[in-house]
Amino acid sequence: MVHAPPGAIELDRLATGQLGLVTFWQLLALGSTKRQVARWVADGRLFPVRRGVYRVAGVQTGWEAQALAGVLAGRGQVVASYRTAARLWGLSDTSGGAAIHVSGARVRLAGVRVHAQAVGPDERTRRICVPVTTVPRTLADLASVVEPARLGRMTDEALRLGILGLEQLRRYVDRQSVGVSGRRPAGAGILSDILADRLPGYDSGASAWERDMDRKWEEWGLPFAERQHVIRTPRGVYRPDRAIVEERIAVDWNGYEYHGMRSRFDADSDRRADLAAAGWWALDFTSKSSPERICETVHAVWMGRRSGRIG
Repeated sequence: MVHAPPGAIELDRLATGQLGLVTFWQLLALGSTKRQVARWVADGRLFPVRRGVYRVAGVQTGWEAQALAGVLAGRGQVVASYRTAARLWGLSDTSGGAAIHVSGARVRLAGVRVHAQAVGPDERTRRICVPVTTVPRTLADLASVVEPARLGRMTDEALRLGILGLEQLRRYVDRQSVGVSGRRPAGAGILSDILADRLPGYDSGASAWERDMDRKWEEWGLPFAERQHVIRTPRGVYRPDRAIVEERIAVDWNGYEYHGMRSRFDADSDRRADLAAAGWWALDFTSKSSPERICETVHAVWMGRRSGRIG
């Protein structure tokens, strides 16, 4: 049976589920030919991103699309992993640079760091349309490249964001196979040590209100914002709870349990001053802030920064 080549509707539908990206082999599966794909590239309907991966004209892509392009180039054999997975999950880790990391089959992908390590079906999922390692597997991988203290902080971040549970992590560590030496893999051992300090009832450091605010950001339809985005200023490095990077807006949830002391009051004042000096607009909300006030304020500042009305 001969299929008609995909039209605009089919192409847009495919790209919509992949952050504006399509692959050569996906187009062939839809019924297009090599010549048709070449013509669409020549006509500016498709723009090459990686070998065999294209961006549909008129779609603006960000870092997440770059990560997805690296995965798509692996033709289903790899998933985003290590520091790329950490960033997709919203976990702060600043030492990995811009490299895209993937794990799975031993494939050669230009500009992509490939880890030829098996990823089981229960260790892979999707995040922002990108096939990615699960949070427990991501933490286990990172155990080999970050110091234990940083890994502990990332574990706490995952707990605060609600993307990981202690029991879930404990079950994952318990399932890890024993290596040929008779010992657990290094990542599982380090995670066991981290779990030993985080018994049932452990407080990861954020109030229930702060966790709830972070979860509801997308529900409220607020502009896309990175979690724990690193902002470097001459006087220090800051990681706001949410950052609308393009407009330089930093949003923090200030639960009283953490910020209700004079020392934190002074530190928060210095933080706002440092961010302002670096060109960032800092917004702080407390548990007394209503959802309406948060939404209205963020939208107003966002629109003001975009239009240039707010410097």
